[in-house]
Amino acid sequence: MSKNDFATSLFEELEISEKNLNANYDHPDNFSNFIKVANDVKKKLKTKYGDQWTDPIDGAPAAPLEEDDE
Repeated sequence: MSKNDFATSLFEELEISEKNLNANYDHPDNFSNFIKVANDVKKKLKTKYGDQWTDPIDGAPAAPLEEDDE
C-alpha cells in the first residue's frame, strides 16, 4: 500500500462532500456535512501527521531556530 493512502482517502471524502455542497448549496444539511467532514479530516491529519502538518488557519509553521556561529 502507498504511504499516502490514508491522506488520499481523507481528501477523497472531503471532495465528495464538497461536490454535494456545490450541487445543492442551498440545502443546509449539505453545508453542515461539509463542515463536519472538513473538521474530521483536519483532526485526523493532525493526529496522524502532527509533526509534519499544520492547520493553515494557524498560519505558516515557525521557522527552525538557527544557531549563532559567532
